[in-house]
Amino acid sequence: MTRNQTLILSLLFSFLLGNVTGQTQKTTFTPELVTGYRSLFYQHGINHFFSKKLHFNNLVVYDTEYRSDKNNIFFIRNTLSVALSKPLSLQTAIGIKNPGSFATLALQYQYQTGPLRFLYAAGATYQTGLTLEQSLILEYNPLLQPGTSAYFRLQAIANTDFTQYQRGIQQFRAGLQHETTQYGVAVNLDQFNNGARQLENAGIFIRYLF
Repeated sequence: MTRNQTLILSLLFSFLLGNVTGQTQKTTFTPELVTGYRSLFYQHGINHFFSKKLHFNNLVVYDTEYRSDKNNIFFIRNTLSVALSKPLSLQTAIGIKNPGSFATLALQYQYQTGPLRFLYAAGATYQTGLTLEQSLILEYNPLLQPGTSAYFRLQAIANTDFTQYQRGIQQFRAGLQHETTQYGVAVNLDQFNNGARQLENAGIFIRYLF
């Protein structure tokens, strides 16, 4: 199967699974769009909870420049998580991203109290070689008034091997959440090959929680 075929099938699978959200309370769908000065960015997460211990996540990212296709970024990952305890889970994932397919095995720690949510995962990813992948998500969503909250989110991912910092991603969101809609300002940063290639994008975002 070619890369384009894999990409199309993964997107189709994401769309079909997203439609299930209206049929079961165990599935959530969160699409997000960022209109920035350099590029148009789309991502979504689909979460399906088979049980309290078994959880599936589909993440799709697509970033396209307005004037050129040479810096387009795509990322599709399907993750199956098994809860080992309340804060810890074992994750296995397969997907496709620039420059090809990959597989990951990781351990994730999750902590949540009130409006604060923290997730950290570390594990091994194999693409063209084996790398250590670490990811962090920090969300703060304090209530301002009934139905409206402030919204802050920081997400960072890093892939390193014994010789270089292969890939880095940082996303920052700051704004408001009104019922099931989040919106505000967004910053995306991407690094490749020890920072030899770097991309930045800033603009406004809107995100829906289905």
